[in-house]
Amino acid sequence: MTAGPAPENSAMKIVRDPSEAKTGGRPMIMAVGFFDGVHRGHQAVINAARTHAAEINGQAWVLTFDPHPMKVLQPQHAPAMLTRTPHKLRILEAVGLDGCVVMPFTHELAALPAGDFLALLHRSLGSLKHIVVGANWAFGRNREGSVRLLQDLADEYRLGVTEVPPLTWNGGVISSTRIRQAVRNGALDDAAAMLGRPYSIWGPVVHGWQIGRRLGFPTANINPHNEVHPPDGVYAARAVVEGKGYDAAAYIGRAPTFHMPARDWVVEVYLLDENVDLYDRNVEVFFLERIRPDRRFDSPQELAARIEQDIEAARRICRTASD
Repeated sequence: MTAGPAPENSAMKIVRDPSEAKTGGRPMIMAVGFFDGVHRGHQAVINAARTHAAEINGQAWVLTFDPHPMKVLQPQHAPAMLTRTPHKLRILEAVGLDGCVVMPFTHELAALPAGDFLALLHRSLGSLKHIVVGANWAFGRNREGSVRLLQDLADEYRLGVTEVPPLTWNGGVISSTRIRQAVRNGALDDAAAMLGRPYSIWGPVVHGWQIGRRLGFPTANINPHNEVHPPDGVYAARAVVEGKGYDAAAYIGRAPTFHMPARDWVVEVYLLDENVDLYDRNVEVFFLERIRPDRRFDSPQELAARIEQDIEAARRICRTASD
């Protein structure tokens, strides 16, 4: 699966109503799941759908949901998202899918029995011929529908079903939960091994407090479509803007050197040896290696001196990563 940026002119169709998913008469092969992070296990499910679609001259689609079911049913226990829907769609666009159904997850949908949910898909997706799911996928009211039940119910509609076994890494099944833990712990190599690419944060560049510019290092302040981030600190990174990649240094933290209003974590990125206007553009930041933890400095001048060292360290790391 391609790990790089999605093409800006991707032809992947995106719809929220399944009845709007049109294939021009070609059979539809649908990979179904939430796919938070689009990790290697998810990629195996999606690639199985793509392979089958190619074999029968069909179209490969993904069915996912927005928001995460737990955010509707038990919001206090909902997991933080590795990739909220806009970021997830960006990653899916890079795969080469024909389309994606982003189905709104509601209490009404959650209350549907498993059989009624499959009937809804069959009724709405007229060209649906085959469903591909992971081995642990469950559906319907109270997650009553297993893959075996899906296979039994699908026979009624003459739908094929492919079950893709889970992928393992380092003694355990690859999962979004494991990746969240790795990212939060700063185990970026582990996260990248399970994702199939470095962990990234993506979002539009917004106006900040111009701290970096006043220090001589103009940074882009990103409003991320992510709820999980590595530990606060400075990182060597790769920034992708409209399909073009740049070596970069990235900062995650709360600017403890300055007395700023209370705020949540921020992501700032500095392009190495490049001068590009990033305001109001979407930037994806791939985290390569942590250079140092965040800390408070005694003066802006001391911070500026340390930033110069951080930038040189980021250059060395990026150079090594590209070799």
